[in-house]
Amino acid sequence: MRVTYISFYYLFNVNRDHIFEGHNHNNFEANVVLSGELEVTIQNNVIKLTKGDMIFWPADMTHNNRALEDGTRFIAVHFGLSNNTFIKNNIVFRHLGQDELATVKLFMNEAQKGSSPKNGLADIAAKQDEAGKPKDGAAAIPLLESLILLSVENSHNLQLSEDFSAQVFRRAFNAMNSNLSSELTVPEIAKLCGVCQTTLKKAFSRHAGKGIKKYYNELRIEAAKNMLESGKNITETAFSLGFSSSSYFSQFFKNNTGENPKVYLKR
Repeated sequence: MRVTYISFYYLFNVNRDHIFEGHNHNNFEANVVLSGELEVTIQNNVIKLTKGDMIFWPADMTHNNRALEDGTRFIAVHFGLSNNTFIKNNIVFRHLGQDELATVKLFMNEAQKGSSPKNGLADIAAKQDEAGKPKDGAAAIPLLESLILLSVENSHNLQLSEDFSAQVFRRAFNAMNSNLSSELTVPEIAKLCGVCQTTLKKAFSRHAGKGIKKYYNELRIEAAKNMLESGKNITETAFSLGFSSSSYFSQFFKNNTGENPKVYLKR
C-alpha cells in the first residue's frame, strides 16, 4: 500500500458550531485534530474527536464536520492509495502518541509547500517532475504514508456519539438507505424515525449541514453512480431506484450532478 498523491491539504481554525456542509469526493480523506473538539459525521456514524485524534475514510462516503469548541484546529487531507481494497467501506481511527504528532508536524511543514494557502488545492505526487526533481511537497508523501500504515495496523475503536440528535440522524440515514427506490417524503422519514419533522430537521442541520431532501437525493445519486459503474445500463439503474422512466431518472441525475448519466459514464 502506497500513498500515490495528495490533492488537498488545509489547516482549518474554526469556532464552535461551524459546520461544513455534507459532501463526498473520489479521494480518501484524513482529519487530524490539533486542538479543540471536532464532530465528524461519516455516512451514519457520528464521531467525536479531540486533540491528537486521527481519522480517515475511503472515497465516496458522505461526510461533514462540526466544531464543538471555539479555536478548534484540524487538518484535512485528500489523498490516493495504490491499494484501497483492504479498508474498503471502513473508517480507520487512531489516537496519536507524541511521536506520531511530531510526524504530523513534519507532514504539515512539507504539505504546505505543495498546496495553496487560499483553497488547499494541492498537486503533490511521489513521482518527480519533468526535470527529474521532486515536486514541491513530495516529502509529505512518505510522512502521510507512515501515519496511514500505523493507523491501519494499530487502529482504535470508534467512539460513536449517543446524543439523541445523533441517534435520530442514524435512524434517518438507515431509513433512507433502505428505501432508495421509494422516494420517501420528509413526513414519512420522520414517522419511520419516531420523531416530529422539527426534530428531524434539527438533527440534519447539526450532523449533515444540509436539508433532509437534499441529503436523501444525494444518497440516491451515490447509489446510481455505483450501479452505473458496476455495469448496469441507465434504464436498469432507473427502475432499480424506483424511477418511472429513464428520462425522469436522467433529469433527476442532471439536476443533482450537473451532467446526465451518459456524460458521467463517458467521463
